[in-house]
This record gives sequence, structure tokens and C-alpha cells, in this order.
Amino acid sequence: MKRLILILGVHAIVAPAYAQTVNAVQTTEELRNVYNNWRSSMVSKDAGLWKRCISTTKQIKVRNLIWSERRPFPQTVFASPIAPPDIRKLQAMRVRVQGRTAKSTYFGKVDFGIGGGTH
Repeated sequence: MKRLILILGVHAIVAPAYAQTVNAVQTTEELRNVYNNWRSSMVSKDAGLWKRCISTTKQIKVRNLIWSERRPFPQTVFASPIAPPDIRKLQAMRVRVQGRTAKSTYFGKVDFGIGGGTH
């Protein structure tokens, strides 16, 4: 009987940890896909794809900021001098989920596509 309680106790501790790990991997992949879609919209300067990748709240904030500076929207969204970095070669370090929002942190050498040699 003591063994049964010990085994159930271990499963009760290990199962949620395993579920969190699986959920973190799944969330990391989902966030990676969202980022890659956003990156694709920025590189191709596709306003329709950009709108599908960004929350409505963020769209409104970006639009209002651009309009407050009296610049054209959505053209200004794509007027960045640097390219969004490709994260395929970066190591996913951490995923943090809080309510309906999530963040992922990556580690590695980032290429913003602005030129320059490596020394």
C-alpha cells in the first residue's frame, strides 16, 4: 500500500511538469509561426498579411502613432532601415504566458541585414 501512494505521488508531481513542458514546446512553435508570418509581411511589405499577424489593439496603436507624426499609413510600417531578423538559427530560451499574451526569448547571433563584416 505504501508503494502505491508513493507512485501516485510521483505521477501527480511529474504529470503537470510534463504537461507544462509539452505546452511550452507547443507555445514556442506557435509563437515562432506568428513571428515568421509577421516577418514575412514586413519583408514582402504586405499590409494584408501584417494585419492578420498583429492584434487589433497593436494595429490601432501603430496606426495612431504614425498618424500623429503625420506620416502615411501603412507605408510607414514597412519603412524600417533594418530587416526583421530570422530566428530559425536562434535558440529558444524561454516562453512566458500571462493570460492571453505570450512572450518568447531567443539566444544567438542576430542578423538585422544592415551590412558590415564580421571580425
